[in-house]
Amino acid sequence: MEAKLKDVIRDFPDYPRSGILLKDISPVLMDTGLCEEVICTFAERIRKLNIDAIAKVESSGFWFEPASAQQLNVSFVPIRMSAKLLV
Repeated sequence: MEAKLKDVIRDFPDYPRSGILLKDISPVLMDTGLCEEVICTFAERIRKLNIDAIAKVESSGFWFEPASAQQLNVSFVPIRMSAKLLV
């Protein structure tokens, strides 16, 4: 899995500002087979933890966590940064 992801995830150094390395995962999202494989791999790696929910702080979207939670039949808890909450 790691090699497959390294082949398709693109790096954009110093974007959006100096010192930041942006990892573009859009090629993973556009490949339905690979995207499903990522979700299943993630779910299988955490299945043994016997969790009740998956929570994630949103930074640039919720891409894999809701589907992984569905695979595990557990809740997904999206956590938004206060600056992004609609008031």
